[in-house]
Amino acid sequence: MRPKHIHLLILTTLCVSARAEEVVTVWLKTPPDVVAEIQKSAKDQAVWDIAHDSIKVIGFGLPIGDESGSYEKLLRKYHLTDENLGCVVNERDEIKMRAYREVVDAELDRKFGKDFWKRFDAELKSMRSEPNKPLQPIARTDRAPAER
Repeated sequence: MRPKHIHLLILTTLCVSARAEEVVTVWLKTPPDVVAEIQKSAKDQAVWDIAHDSIKVIGFGLPIGDESGSYEKLLRKYHLTDENLGCVVNERDEIKMRAYREVVDAELDRKFGKDFWKRFDAELKSMRSEPNKPLQPIARTDRAPAER
């Protein structure tokens, strides 16, 4: 094995170890000013997405198979779209995702009530156990009194 390939082997070994996240994070630490810039950009994007009713559910990793389409149906019910960053994300992606979710989660709790994601997960579990059950209408708390 050539010496330049040894580094790749070491990094690969670290990435699959239990503490890889900590080790890789130390090696690739993003400077604080860049972190602040990424966070501001992600939060601005979240505000724009909320204003244009195009909120994204940002995640990463290999999606779990959902043959019934329950997850997609539930996303459509709440006017959400899925955005997967891929299987491998770096620290900057994680910073972006956390900052975006911070703003979006607060908005979803405001619109649909506290603990939105717990209820979303429970509804998803229910849909997967009863795939032919019709979706219940959503209760939005941001409607004008005349719409209620």
